[in-house]
Amino acid sequence: MKKTYLIIFLIAITQSLLFAQDYSAKYNTRTIVLNYPDSVVKVKVLNTEEDFKIKDDLNYYWYNNNMIGYNKGGVNGKPLHGTYTVCNIEGALITQGEFLHGLKEGKWKSWYISGELKTIENYKNGLKDDIQCYYSESGEIVKETKYKNGVKLENKEGSFLKSIFNKKDKEEKVKNDSTEINNEIEK
Repeated sequence: MKKTYLIIFLIAITQSLLFAQDYSAKYNTRTIVLNYPDSVVKVKVLNTEEDFKIKDDLNYYWYNNNMIGYNKGGVNGKPLHGTYTVCNIEGALITQGEFLHGLKEGKWKSWYISGELKTIENYKNGLKDDIQCYYSESGEIVKETKYKNGVKLENKEGSFLKSIFNKKDKEEKVKNDSTEINNEIEK
């Protein structure tokens, strides 16, 4: 019985090592740490010259000469690729997210100095996508906006409810105006 568990364990370890090697070969990255007077940035960059299509209308983030920069429609260094973390000098999180070939991807979070969540933004292929949440320092949602491929969508439910209330308000106003007119006529 112990031999069976040992064999299963060895197979699992071998498979995980093979997967890890495949991932690192596919995405050859290195971690860069930049120290600033008020913060520390830890980011992964592509270590190899990898071909990928650059779109003119997207912001690409890159690393070159010990700095992080961005350009619309181009890169001037190694594209950011992987985790991106900014902490203040005490070690508290300020910003955290992921890059894929220089584009923001997935969930991005930022925090107030107090440690309270400030924003949750979602990206797909470098564009805002899905629900974006913005919080007050007390932790309450201040604003929620939905995007699809970088385009802000109107909250249809809110618009529908607004239209109902606006219609009722207009009907109420017309009713009040007609009552006032009838009252004037009777005097």
